[in-house]
Amino acid sequence: MGLGVVQYAESNFVNMSLPIHVTGMDTENYSGLSDLLQSLSGHLNNDGLLKSTEEDVTQAEENLEKAKYCYLQQHVLHHELHEMMIDKEISQQERAADSQTEKFNDALRECVSTAEACSYLHPQSTGEGDQTATLLGLTEEDLLNANPNMKKIAVLQQHFIPQLEGRLQQKCEEVASCHYTSSTGESNTYTQA
Repeated sequence: MGLGVVQYAESNFVNMSLPIHVTGMDTENYSGLSDLLQSLSGHLNNDGLLKSTEEDVTQAEENLEKAKYCYLQQHVLHHELHEMMIDKEISQQERAADSQTEKFNDALRECVSTAEACSYLHPQSTGEGDQTATLLGLTEEDLLNANPNMKKIAVLQQHFIPQLEGRLQQKCEEVASCHYTSSTGESNTYTQA
């Protein structure tokens, strides 16, 4: 009787630690099965996946999340920068801009074009430093040297980054105002941007 209770306890433990169903009769008929399954439970998770593989999958998912976050952040900044350049062009057509503002806007446009061209130089690149095949034989250094505005990039950044941050902050506030209730306390009323 005591042996049956032990076998039931072993089969219950194995059933809880692995995605299988082992009965007391199975452990009684196959004496080594319980030991084998208990040793496997040290290497497998509840889904039957190797614990090391589970850690690799978790790490890969975290890396993917980071990469997606960085991509989306860069995409938003790039899109907003293009929008800002278009708004500046429209405002220049509506009213005459001073020569300093026009120079800044032209320099920004050229720097953005250079940066975009640099990203197209290596269409087959795997991201691991394999940059043997380039577009038209150009290198990133060739493009950067061809743009004289790249030497004053720090000045351009000081000029345009605060504007870009202000535009993004305004858009975030507009989105937030659409989703939060008004300050009057009415729970079903939304404010419009």
